[in-house]
Amino acid sequence: MQDFIKFMSHILKRPAMHGVYKVEDLSLIIFGYSFGCINSNNGDLNNKIGSLLKNMTEELRKESNDISDNSNYNWFELVRQNSKNDKDSLKKFQEIWHEVLEKISFSPNM
Repeated sequence: MQDFIKFMSHILKRPAMHGVYKVEDLSLIIFGYSFGCINSNNGDLNNKIGSLLKNMTEELRKESNDISDNSNYNWFELVRQNSKNDKDSLKKFQEIWHEVLEKISFSPNM
């Protein structure tokens, strides 16, 4: 899990260098990483990433009071709906990412 967090922290420090310009780009990277975990028989890590994303989704749903029924939205859709533009969607993701990591006692600077 620490490798995944380091990987994400590296991407979030310089997103454009990695071709990341909006939250949807991050979602593809995360889903690709998760898919790689499944294919490499590292299901435990995949489950931990899934749990992390579930925590992010719950935090975002709490913040999305203006959406009448936000239960059908994924985490990246909730970030998008609470953002003004692509750059703001990355900033919003980073805020939620750090909140969730603090909540589960992981340091993003590991």
